Amino acid sequence: MFRSSSRGCSAPGDNRSECDQNATPDEVFDLSHLRRYTDNDLELERELLSLFRLQIRQYAEKLAAITEPDEWRIATHSIKGAARSMGARKIAAIAEMLELAGPCGGTGEGQARIAELFRDLEACEAAIARLWSEDLPR
Repeated sequence: MFRSSSRGCSAPGDNRSECDQNATPDEVFDLSHLRRYTDNDLELERELLSLFRLQIRQYAEKLAAITEPDEWRIATHSIKGAARSMGARKIAAIAEMLELAGPCGGTGEGQARIAELFRDLEACEAAIARLWSEDLPR
């Protein structure tokens, strides 16, 4: 579910990190990417992941109703950026497809992509919950 390596991540150059490019497609998010930027500070990691979940959910829940191109671009671009910053490549990839497509929440394909975004968001939230339960002191 998570990718963690001692290799670390390079700074984003073309708005993609080394971790984004090397992670396997079935990983929900790249934990080494996140931990590099939090310097393994679990409290900071939890705070960032909580904010990430809220931001992504807020924007994603609005997508089906957005018809204005600028509002669509802001929502999808925000989802993409937040996902990339956390190492959630699948969510970022879907958001990028939606961003490029323009307002499409009223189409069958757009609805399918938004549903896919929600499935991956739910998988990410479940992975975060598991991560937090694993990191609790015993």
